[in-house]
Amino acid sequence: MSGPTFFPQAVEEARASSTPRGATGSSRAAGRALRARPPALAEAALPRRLEEPCGGSSAAAKSLTKKKTGGVKRVGGRNRGQPTAKPRLSKRAAGKGTGVLRAKRLPAGWAIPKDKRRWVAKLTRALDAEYGRPQPWDPKSPLDELLFTLLSQNTNDTNRDRAWASLRAAFPRLEEILAADVAEVERAIAVGGLHAQKARRMQAILRRVQAERGRLDLDHLRDATDDEARAYLMSFDGIGPKTTECVLLFSLGRPAFPVDTHIDRVSRRLGLLPARVSTDEAHTILRDLVPPEDRFAFHLNLIAHGRKTCKAPTPLCNTCSVRALCRRRLL
Repeated sequence: MSGPTFFPQAVEEARASSTPRGATGSSRAAGRALRARPPALAEAALPRRLEEPCGGSSAAAKSLTKKKTGGVKRVGGRNRGQPTAKPRLSKRAAGKGTGVLRAKRLPAGWAIPKDKRRWVAKLTRALDAEYGRPQPWDPKSPLDELLFTLLSQNTNDTNRDRAWASLRAAFPRLEEILAADVAEVERAIAVGGLHAQKARRMQAILRRVQAERGRLDLDHLRDATDDEARAYLMSFDGIGPKTTECVLLFSLGRPAFPVDTHIDRVSRRLGLLPARVSTDEAHTILRDLVPPEDRFAFHLNLIAHGRKTCKAPTPLCNTCSVRALCRRRLL
């Protein structure tokens, strides 16, 4: 007497993995194969034992499997037969009360609250309460600040400071940097990284200033407008918006707003910047958004917040002092 009819694929697996031992042995092997299958497929297989003989149409089985498993996506590997993962939405992200589901990430053009000034003022007060209100320090000359900020490119503050101290120890006067062999300048600033590139650019800046001004200083920028100073500084090779804004803010005392990697990251998370804006465009957006009297303090405190709390790999949102004002909290 032959055994019961089983799910065809299970029978085939049993026949392939066992030695024929008669009808009873084959039925037992098929039963073991069926029990070893994922629960969702095993449930879908049971009704077919009564409805379809082996070799019957598979259309009903596909429909039944889809109904029983909630739309199983068959893929190879470890996830075979498991339901496709769906994004998890928080109550706030689900837009409760509106009947509209929002995506896990907000769209690129996410709108800042209407009263942007008031919102930024709250951010400024919260950061001041957390880190204190920074005050301007004794500034460097415009040319010294330009070279100092050039050394900060693609490195951290510690290595920048060490490179600057080493450079000025080896060459106390700017005229000595200009007259020195480029290899000597490279050795002096090696700790800052990219020393070959920075040494060549540094000497090129000094040569041009000497040729145009007859002396090594950029004090004429004190009488220039902000736009004139920006245009002149950015005409130097290797000098971009960040370096230009640093000279304006820290040396000339202008209401500029430099955007470094910390400010760019924190501003995007807070919602000050749209997701798809370039770093160069970020300078203009943030400069227009933050009031002139708050730019110096807001710039430094945003950097401090990026280093302490809103870190690059994983922000410490649970201890964030501006969490209630952060766009990330909406996700």
